[in-house]
Amino acid sequence: MKTWNVCYHNWLILAMPLEGGWAIKCLPPARHKTSTNWQAYKTIDEGMASAKEYIDRTIALYVLADTLLELCETGKIQENECQGLLLSLGYC
Repeated sequence: MKTWNVCYHNWLILAMPLEGGWAIKCLPPARHKTSTNWQAYKTIDEGMASAKEYIDRTIALYVLADTLLELCETGKIQENECQGLLLSLGYC
């Protein structure tokens, strides 16, 4: 089965045609360790829109986490506050 790929913000979106739809998977840049599981969609447009939304949201979370860590390292917020905020973002 042929798999197609598209780059979006340094991420790789893999698309594989299925009977009656498409399977989509998002692979991050090498510096990040997590990727998504394959997800099924009825159309390629629906799958690509969902993948791009996931990537945009994940990039925003990376930026927030980096900012929190920088604020903690510079003493602008306390470590326990930083950890609580990182936990609320799904880190730690």
